[in-house]
Amino acid sequence: WDATQWSSIVPRTAGTFYNLGDVDVIALCDDELFFLEAVAKHDIVRQLPGNYSDALALPDPNGGLDLLMVAGPSGAALWTGQQMVLGNPPLVALPQWANATLLRRSGSYVYGYSSNNELLLAKNTPSGLVHITALANYPLVSDIHPMDWDTDGEDELVFLDPTGVHVISGVDPATETWNPTTSMSLPRYSANDMIAVSRAHDEETSDVLAHYTEAGGTGWILASNSGILSGLGIPETQSLLGAYATHMAVGDVLTAPTGATEDLLLSHSVNPDVTVLSRLDGEPSTFWFTADPCRYDLSDADAFLPSVALTVDLDGDGDTDSVFSRPGRFEFFYELNQAIERDAQNPAINDLMINPGSGIDFTIDAPNNDPSAEIEIEIYSQASLTTPLSEQPDWEDYYLPNASHSISIPSYSKFNIYQVHVREVVRTGGVVQHRYPVQVFYFTEDLAKRAPVADLPQVDPESPATLNCPICGNATAGPGIFNGSTGRTVNP
Repeated sequence: WDATQWSSIVPRTAGTFYNLGDVDVIALCDDELFFLEAVAKHDIVRQLPGNYSDALALPDPNGGLDLLMVAGPSGAALWTGQQMVLGNPPLVALPQWANATLLRRSGSYVYGYSSNNELLLAKNTPSGLVHITALANYPLVSDIHPMDWDTDGEDELVFLDPTGVHVISGVDPATETWNPTTSMSLPRYSANDMIAVSRAHDEETSDVLAHYTEAGGTGWILASNSGILSGLGIPETQSLLGAYATHMAVGDVLTAPTGATEDLLLSHSVNPDVTVLSRLDGEPSTFWFTADPCRYDLSDADAFLPSVALTVDLDGDGDTDSVFSRPGRFEFFYELNQAIERDAQNPAINDLMINPGSGIDFTIDAPNNDPSAEIEIEIYSQASLTTPLSEQPDWEDYYLPNASHSISIPSYSKFNIYQVHVREVVRTGGVVQHRYPVQVFYFTEDLAKRAPVADLPQVDPESPATLNCPICGNATAGPGIFNGSTGRTVNP
C-alpha cells in the first residue's frame, strides 16, 4: 500500500463478521474503509469498495455473524462478512443517512449524526435497517453516546456541541418514537472537551458519563449520573493530570474477568503513555473512578503519540484488549490484555512430530485449566517467509485430551511453513464458550531434515518478551499496567 495517499488509519469498530470466534476490526482512513480480518491471528487487510463516513458493528437479529453498518454518500447499508471478503458493495437501505457519522448502538436501535445537523435514529430489525426519524437543528455536534442517565432501564442520549454537554431522552420503545426532552446540560469549559460513557454490566452499578475538560492548565474528569447526584446533574470533579488528553475511550481492562464496569483510558498530547482510571465497583459516594490514575507505558509507540481507538476482546480469551491508532501514520497497533492469562497455563500438547508427506502427530495430556476443556487446533500455511499466511486455516478441528492424534493437512507441501495454533477451549452444544491462551508452533518438513522438532521455534504469543521468532519476525514489550503484551503493528 502507498501510505502517502492517506493521512492516518483509525479503527472504528470490531465484530465477528467472517469466521465464528475470530474478531475482525474495521478501520477508516479519510473516506476509505479497511477490513482487518482476525487481527489477533494474522495480518489480512482488505480495502473495501466505495467511500464511507463511518461504520458500526451490529449483532445479527437473525442470530448469524455480526453485520457491519456503513454510511456513505448514498446513505446507510448493512454489510455481511462474506460480502466484504468477496468485495461486493452493500445495497443502500437508508438514504436519509447519507454521509452520517457518530454511529452508536443502543440495543436494537442505532443513533447517528447527519451532515444536515440532524440527530438520526434507526432500528436494526430481522428484515434490515429501518429509519425512524431525524431531529433537525442540532448544529456542530462532535460526539454522541447512549446511556441510562436516570437509571430507569432505558437509554438516554448524551451529546457534545459547542455550548456544552447535554442529556436528552432517547427513543420510546413502546411507541418507537423519539420526542426528546432535556434532562441535563453542562457548559463546555475548553475547546478540547470530550465525552465517554462507562457502561454498567450488572444490576449493582450504573452508567456514568465521563466529561473530560481542561481548566487552569490541568485536565479534569467530570463524572456524573443522576442516580448518585439526586437528579441535580451537578458533576463532581477530580483532578486528573497536568498533561492534556487527546482521546478517551472505555473498556473493562483492569478487572476482567470478574469486573462488571468499564474503566477510562486516556491518550496524552505530550507522551506515549496511556492513563487508565479504574471504575469503582458499586455506587461510590465520592467519585466514580480511582483518585490515583495508573499509567500504561506503550513501548511500541516510539516517538509517535497513540490514540486509544477502541477496546474489544481480540483473542477471545474473555478479557478486554486495546486497539490504538497513530495520528499521521497509516498503521495501528494493539495490546493483548493478560488479565485472564495471569493464572492460565498453556495446553498440554506433547510429542509433536512431523509426519513426512502428510502433516503432524501429537499427544494431548489432561487439560491444565478446565477439566471439561477440549483442544482447538488451527493450522495455517505460507509458501515462504516472504509470502502472506493463508487467509483461512488449512486445518481446524477440536480434539479430546488424554489421547494421541494425527492430522493430515490438505494440499500438504514439504516446502511450506506451517503455523499451528493450539489452545484449550470449553464448548457447550458445539459452541465455544471460553478460550484459553494460544500456544503457537512452527514447522516445515524441509527444515526438519536438518533439525529435530524440539529445536524448531515454539512461541507463546500471550507471554511478553517471547515473540522474537525469526519466522514471524515479531518482538513484544513487557507487561504494561494491566499486564498487556504487545501485538503486531499492522501496516497495510
